[in-house]
Amino acid sequence: MQVSMQGKKLCVPLNGRHRRARLCWAREHVSWTRQQWASVLFTDESRFTLESDSGNLLIRKEKRTIHHHSNTLERHSYRGVGIMVWAGMSLDGHTDLHVFHGGTLTGVRYRDEILDP
Repeated sequence: MQVSMQGKKLCVPLNGRHRRARLCWAREHVSWTRQQWASVLFTDESRFTLESDSGNLLIRKEKRTIHHHSNTLERHSYRGVGIMVWAGMSLDGHTDLHVFHGGTLTGVRYRDEILDP
């Protein structure tokens, strides 16, 4: 994963468990047919701030990696007004872009605002 921060790129490497899980998943699906992939929907969500940087810096580390600086992700903390966006894509198309004003995307909110309508 690469994160761009004001012209700088920070690469956060996957740990061994993550790499093994991704490799296992890829091997299990390498021979899937187009018809099988057509039933898969990849989704993602992102939060965007509508205000300026608070000046706070958050540092996130995985458990048991406190001294491994290569596993550190630094990002600026944006508090206040923001929006969350969600979308999905599949082999044969994509979903609409859903915009959520305030709050986080929970399972209940996903069901009520994306699936049910």
